[in-house]
Amino acid sequence: MRPIGVPWFFLKSLAELLQTYNDTGLNEVASNFIREAFRGVAAHFASSRPKEPRDWSRPNAQLNTYGRSQCGPCQEVKKFLVNPVHRVASFSYPERIRKHIQTSLNNLDFRFETERSGLPYTLIVSKTTNEYMRTLEQWKTEIAKFRVEIIKLGVAFCLICLEETSLWCLDSMDHSSLMALLMV
Repeated sequence: MRPIGVPWFFLKSLAELLQTYNDTGLNEVASNFIREAFRGVAAHFASSRPKEPRDWSRPNAQLNTYGRSQCGPCQEVKKFLVNPVHRVASFSYPERIRKHIQTSLNNLDFRFETERSGLPYTLIVSKTTNEYMRTLEQWKTEIAKFRVEIIKLGVAFCLICLEETSLWCLDSMDHSSLMALLMV
């Protein structure tokens, strides 16, 4: 984990020096620098927080059509992907085409079920928020790793600076609260 703006090895080395010499004047000067470095890290984390989808459109979802992008079923799927309202779509086709659709949408942001009443069977595709949840968890993990690294430094004013920049609760704040925090 490397904070944005200040190389992590520099902050670690600075903290080690401050622990070794334990000079009040030096600690005071360094605390201002470290506070700003932490504020920069908080700004980075705030700006990189994944945004929850506003609607059900998934225009960035990849439709791997292997050169057959003009087939009728793929065109229907593309319409479904960009539709902001429809969360679920049904595609009644023979098994070969249903499998083509499912493998073309090989993405973790969808759930697939096959309805076996009537012929041909119907592939039911549901859009999910799995991608958002996965990236949000990764983001929270990065914040947790950073906190652990700060705690490992073991310098009391580093922990105070960390608290002042609200990196303890950054992952539980909404976007507007994060931005308000960083304007201080």
